[in-house]
Amino acid sequence: MFLKKKKYIWLICSIPFWIVVIQAFMLTPFVKKFWSQSISITGYSAAVLLALSLSFSPLHKHFPKSQFFAILNRHKREVGLSAFYYAAIHAIGYFVKDFIKHGTIDWHFLLHPVLIPGEIALIILLLLAITSYDYWIRRMSWHRWKTLHRSVYIAEAAVFLHMGLQFGVVSIWGCLIFIPLLVCQRLRLNKNSNSV
Repeated sequence: MFLKKKKYIWLICSIPFWIVVIQAFMLTPFVKKFWSQSISITGYSAAVLLALSLSFSPLHKHFPKSQFFAILNRHKREVGLSAFYYAAIHAIGYFVKDFIKHGTIDWHFLLHPVLIPGEIALIILLLLAITSYDYWIRRMSWHRWKTLHRSVYIAEAAVFLHMGLQFGVVSIWGCLIFIPLLVCQRLRLNKNSNSV
């Protein structure tokens, strides 16, 4: 199965990035519309990839005999890192758009209630991306490393809140992305409790 190879996982995860690149040739990067569309694409991509990376382990746990979910579970790191990359591009795009629109960046807007959960999620994902390599497992010890990486669930909640507070289409997409994940995670917890 081609999904066994990391390069194909990276290739699939890069599709939204190439869509943005193609748009850059159709709409000049100095046009506000380009950045609006790029922010939307990278934001949704980050949310979807984060939800996917968090669903692999529960799905593998729930369907232990499935080779497909076993293979996907081995690629949590690549998909999780991709989620961070898109989240970072999403945040940078917001500042570039603000600069193009106003000629300056309104740093006070970072305290907006909609943005704060997104900022918290981005900081957590940054820490997890930095420490995602095996070197940090040895450096921090498995227990501390695992404790740190459990904060991804805080990032999950923060992204859900970030999308939910925007209401409208963004809020609906937040529900479509994260509610199935929450159901999946709940089923895993039930299975774990029943096996004890």
